[in-house]
Amino acid sequence: MLTTSHDLQYLQAGLDQLESYLLSKDLYRPIGIQAARGQPPYPQLTLGWLLLARLRAQATSQTPAQLAELQRLSQQVDGLRTRWRTAWGDKAQAEFRARLNLWRDFLEEYRQAPASN
Repeated sequence: MLTTSHDLQYLQAGLDQLESYLLSKDLYRPIGIQAARGQPPYPQLTLGWLLLARLRAQATSQTPAQLAELQRLSQQVDGLRTRWRTAWGDKAQAEFRARLNLWRDFLEEYRQAPASN
């Protein structure tokens, strides 16, 4: 099961790379950290994964330290989103298209061979 710490660590690692990621042509970027023992590996950095980690941390943060860390990280994410608004929009649009294509491909494969899925 994912923990709040897992998501906060992903957010911090993502923030460390976010500006260069936004300005790059990369859609997926290795996050560069190892998950704690018993936790699933971290996904590659995308805006979708970054925002999902933030939402999960918002839902699971319980201690004052976790809440303070989440607030600090969220402010930094929002600051970079504002600063690089066009790059953020372009990256989000590219990710949306990629995810939509994956979903389309899955549905097409299922339509062709429903028993194998």
